[in-house]
Amino acid sequence: MLRDGRVRADDVQVPAFAGAAGDPAVGRAPGADVRADRDGGRAGRLAERGVPGRGTRRGARRGRVRGRGPLHVRCGDAGAGRDRDARRDQPGRAHRSARPRQGAPARVSGAYRRLWRQRWVPALLLVGVCARVPLQAYVFAVLLLAVERTGSYPAAGVVTAASGLAYAAGVPVHGRLVDRYGQTWPLRAASVVNAAAFTGLLVTAQVRPTAGALAGWAAAVGLSLPPVAAAARALWSRVIADDAIRRTALAVDAMVLDVALIAGPLLVTAVSAAVGAAWAVGGCAVVLLGGTLWFSTLPPSRAWTPSRRGGGLAGPLRAPGVVVLLLVSLLAGALLGVLRLGFVEFAGERADPAAGGLALAAFGAGSLLGGLAYGARSWRADAAVRMRWILLGYACCVAALAAAPGVPALVALALPAGFFLAPLVICNFELVGRCAPPGTTTEAFAWGITATFAGSALGNVVAGALAGAVPAGVVFATAAGFAALAAAIVTTGTKTLIVPTAVEGS
Repeated sequence: MLRDGRVRADDVQVPAFAGAAGDPAVGRAPGADVRADRDGGRAGRLAERGVPGRGTRRGARRGRVRGRGPLHVRCGDAGAGRDRDARRDQPGRAHRSARPRQGAPARVSGAYRRLWRQRWVPALLLVGVCARVPLQAYVFAVLLLAVERTGSYPAAGVVTAASGLAYAAGVPVHGRLVDRYGQTWPLRAASVVNAAAFTGLLVTAQVRPTAGALAGWAAAVGLSLPPVAAAARALWSRVIADDAIRRTALAVDAMVLDVALIAGPLLVTAVSAAVGAAWAVGGCAVVLLGGTLWFSTLPPSRAWTPSRRGGGLAGPLRAPGVVVLLLVSLLAGALLGVLRLGFVEFAGERADPAAGGLALAAFGAGSLLGGLAYGARSWRADAAVRMRWILLGYACCVAALAAAPGVPALVALALPAGFFLAPLVICNFELVGRCAPPGTTTEAFAWGITATFAGSALGNVVAGALAGAVPAGVVFATAAGFAALAAAIVTTGTKTLIVPTAVEGS
């Protein structure tokens, strides 16, 4: 030590009482670490180059700490490096150079990694695929079976319509049973009855393949289909507490639906071409039965708490927000019905039969990309506000299809048009879970399925009246009008979606 009280770099030592195990962080004033590191480190470097006097004295003088505790000065590169590493390891003191700069791909993968680490999420998603692919495939399989056995396309249309209408009518009833008695036994009972109905359909197709008999059994199949999709959506709020992660889960749920819509008909076509349509129908029945029973054995499904209060005769329809969302689902289904036929008419006008399929494939790919991007982002705006802007963007992009001069342009424009479909479905799921009165969540989701089916039928009727009478561009403009009308309904009913109106008895 020098006479004036200054400390030389090679004489500095940390006292034994400074802290446990020589902890240098005890007894220093705020900011002393940084100054001591900077100046003491410089002193050590100057000393190594043979200039011990000036650098050491300046480093010691600037590193002196006045206040409580002993004097602490760290000199030399090794000590400074160790202290900097120790500070970087402290919580909340991450060094700027160590902070990862995440781009869009990193944010996307991070959101889905967090979802995948949630308990029961992988099992629920896998079971969802096993149960939903046959739900989307069986209609096409029944259509091929009816064509194969009756040889009449109108008769096959009647059989398929009977199955679809019965499913739309029966799914809210199944949803109410789940809300009242839990998920386990209603799902298992429905799956067993549904397997029996599939068996009756297959036997009738071999013994008495008339249109009326096939339509009756097809209706029994549709009426007994278990509400796996509605039950799975109702579980997300129980399994995942974090809103952002739950939104990502709903995005994956919507993408699973898109995959089922694409993969289901492809698998049915392959099996029917290889061994016959009856095997495709039987395969749908077996996979659906196994997937439903597996879903009913998962602990989150078994732990579902039924509501004994009931929702009254109207159930979730008592809530104004649910009614608004059902109207949106109806119009969204009508848009899809019109859009599909519009693609087909456009292909007919250009004498290119493959154009309709390519446009539908691009539309489906856009929906997958939109769901992937939407689920990976954290949104500040409320879901009701997001839904309004999604519908407006949806309307603009669908209307742009009317300006397509040829097939390549149509396919290119179909991709951004489909980008809005999955985010719209995700917002709808999120708002249904919020607006449904207590004890009616599953039934509310089931009513959404019914509204979508009804809207698709409405869209088919409207598009059938327009096809051939007007150009395909007018058909696309009509589809965009459905989206614009849905946006107006959401804008009018925003208050019922953001703050659901209280319902008596809820």
